[in-house]
Amino acid sequence: MDSVTLFEETKAAFARFKTDGNRCHYPNDLKNDALKLLSHYSESTLSAALGVTRVSLSNWRKDKDQPTKPSPTFLTFDLDEDKLIPKAVDPTIAFTVHLPHQLSLSLPEQSVKKAIHFIHALMKEFDR
Repeated sequence: MDSVTLFEETKAAFARFKTDGNRCHYPNDLKNDALKLLSHYSESTLSAALGVTRVSLSNWRKDKDQPTKPSPTFLTFDLDEDKLIPKAVDPTIAFTVHLPHQLSLSLPEQSVKKAIHFIHALMKEFDR
């Protein structure tokens, strides 16, 4: 599809989106089509044609360029004191305890055994 056709189709799609009563939270497919057009048209031209602000276009571009953050790795283990230490533990795993009010406590990854004992002690204290 050439840029002129994409421009006209994207412009029409944005207009339909707005006539349906939507004003914000544009779907990702509309944002992606607008971003494709930025290689052929200026932000001001697209902003006027699509009825979105230049700041929105800029933010969509930044969001698309942001690398996705890797998911955290979780390690499950039994909190029974006799079975406290897992048999195969990757020593590079960092332990983080997430507490209420968006507080987090990261434990040193060098000492897996101490970190697990600390978590166990916290769990015991919490259960009282």
